[in-house]
Amino acid sequence: KIARHLDRDDMVQNGVGTVCSLTVQCAQCHNHKFDPLKQEEYYKIFAFFNNAHESNVGVYTGAEQQRRAEIFRKTREIETELQHRTPDWAERMARWEDAVRNDQPEWQVVRPDVDDISTGGQKYLPMTDGSFLAAGYAPTKHTAKFTVKSDLKRVGGFRLELLNDPNLPLNGPGRSTKGLGALTEFTVEARAAGSAEKPKAVKIVRATADVNPAEKDLDTQFFDKTKKRRVTGPIEFAIDGKDETAWTIDVGPGRRNVPRKAVFVPEAPIENAGGTELIIYLSQKSGGWNSDDNQNINLGRMRLSVTAATEPKADPLPANVREVLARPRAERSAAQTQVVFNYWRTTVPEWKPANDEIDALWAGHPEGESQLVLSQREEMRPTNILFRGDFLKPLKAVEAGVPAYLNPLPKTDGPLDRLAFARWVADRNAPTTARAMVNRVWQQYFGTGIVSTSEDLGTQAETPSHGELLDWLAVEFMDKGWSLKQLHKTIVTSATYRQSSKVNEELLSKDPYNRLMARGPRVRNHRFEHLGRRDHGPSELVAERDDFLLRDGHFLERQLHAQVATRDHDGVGGPHDALDVLERGVLLDLRHHEHVLWNFLAQLGDVLRATDEGEREVLEVVLNGKNDVGPILFRNGRRAHRDARQVEALVTLYETAVQHARAHRALVHVESHQLDESIVDEDAVASLDVVAQVCVRRGKLSRLNALFTSDEDDVFAVDNVARLHQVTNANTRALE
Repeated sequence: KIARHLDRDDMVQNGVGTVCSLTVQCAQCHNHKFDPLKQEEYYKIFAFFNNAHESNVGVYTGAEQQRRAEIFRKTREIETELQHRTPDWAERMARWEDAVRNDQPEWQVVRPDVDDISTGGQKYLPMTDGSFLAAGYAPTKHTAKFTVKSDLKRVGGFRLELLNDPNLPLNGPGRSTKGLGALTEFTVEARAAGSAEKPKAVKIVRATADVNPAEKDLDTQFFDKTKKRRVTGPIEFAIDGKDETAWTIDVGPGRRNVPRKAVFVPEAPIENAGGTELIIYLSQKSGGWNSDDNQNINLGRMRLSVTAATEPKADPLPANVREVLARPRAERSAAQTQVVFNYWRTTVPEWKPANDEIDALWAGHPEGESQLVLSQREEMRPTNILFRGDFLKPLKAVEAGVPAYLNPLPKTDGPLDRLAFARWVADRNAPTTARAMVNRVWQQYFGTGIVSTSEDLGTQAETPSHGELLDWLAVEFMDKGWSLKQLHKTIVTSATYRQSSKVNEELLSKDPYNRLMARGPRVRNHRFEHLGRRDHGPSELVAERDDFLLRDGHFLERQLHAQVATRDHDGVGGPHDALDVLERGVLLDLRHHEHVLWNFLAQLGDVLRATDEGEREVLEVVLNGKNDVGPILFRNGRRAHRDARQVEALVTLYETAVQHARAHRALVHVESHQLDESIVDEDAVASLDVVAQVCVRRGKLSRLNALFTSDEDDVFAVDNVARLHQVTNANTRALE
């Protein structure tokens, strides 16, 4: 309960504070000291999040979703074919319904007390339907003790139901990471109600369940550091007196996370005229050695019942089928009729081949992954104002709502849930949402937001430096569909962002923090400035990715493999072609990552074979005149011992490849009319002499000059032209 309240407080403070840039945490204990936010209004926002489960649901990749859809489609086709071949299937199913509708004994749900010492620290929370929800710490091995008095004069059987719950992994009914549970032993002791005698053990002689998987070794996830062979399997394992065996409900993905039940029959009915005191033990000892490493496989939500009937058996019908059977046939929907048919077909002997075919389909159901989500509760959880934020001191109850000084909730016929709250946050009338987002993005580019207190747009916030600009950007942001991409483009293509960042003493004295935007930001993202280029993207993200791959030791190996697999053969490769791979190599500290160089050298031959003739001409320069390096690097096809001189030779080889790669990249763009001043940055100027040599040889110098001098007003372009003329003139004379 403490964790839930802290979590919901965090949701309120982060949701409103981050998205709306309003400080609300003060109102958790009292009315806000500065903003017109009351404590009651804080808990009205709290109520939106308080009525939610933190569920763990199954999610699937695109390919897995296609497999699931195929399973559903083929299953439906087989069932449709069965119905088509059997015109009287509806009448036969109706007769079966009549036979099984009332074939179960009357069960009495018991509400036992739990011996806290027996639980290993796990909490068993009582639920309104008489069940218990396991929560909190999850021990890997324990035996829970339940004590209850039954008024029945005769007890002829015990039923254990395993139920789903949104608070369990994948909806349960167990607590393992797959929502599974395992019952090692089910044992019972009994004595007459009110008796002081020691309870006597009740011998359980038979057990049935609605699912009985085949015996298999316990998953290695639950290794307990013993040499014993531990297995799971049918319900008989729960009454065999062995700690190495357990009943499991795992029948494979897609079918395992459903309610299950088991019934246990004593050797002789327990009879006491004044009722019976029952002590039921649920042994759960299939977990691993480390309770802090998701190694539990405990039961998650369970319910115990007793019956006076003798020789009871577990109901084979699933709970959802029983629910449909309780409705008159005339009132059922087509989907409900199909639910009954899905189970009934498994009981028809002549349909066994079709049922086996469906089982084979479901055997291929993907495992998927789990994902935490918030799911709405069916019953509204009450929310109260808390005295000074103490959940142990609730005051007046409140319903979901929003602060009166902000925009009202949009009109809706639906419930006041988190969707309604989200619509309120994203409403065009919300005074801070769009402004807060725009202000945070502006801060990322210029270092300071238009409102410097980006986390607070309330009454204590700094006055905006450009209030009308903030309003205009916020309206543009909403008008363009709340598109962050369009917002980024608007900012980086603006004259404010693109102006020079140079500063003189006069500007520095008048506006040291650049709040008036008289100059551009000190740090720019050049990749964002060329949004039309095919390889555009945040350079910081590229650098982070390359650094990650570098630490993994496979930077060049992954890049080269991608090049060989996806290479264009038209002479102008994509952003992951061989030249791009080599050019990105300059990010490496070559001498500190020799293993990366070895990966590069080992796969250079594959790259050469995968490139076109023109590119190969440039790359093969790497190997020309370097034959003396080969014997140093390899001996008899194996890696040799390398000293500093050998590593230096390898570094030289690599750097030469990078230089020629840049040169050829520029040449390719020249010949395809794609070169502009952004292609050749300062890092590539060192390769301009190589570009010039090739251009002069191929008669392309005039085109190169024309492209470089397209914008005489661009200082950077003019500077490049000056350098280019120096190297080209020298090379032209040499070639002549």
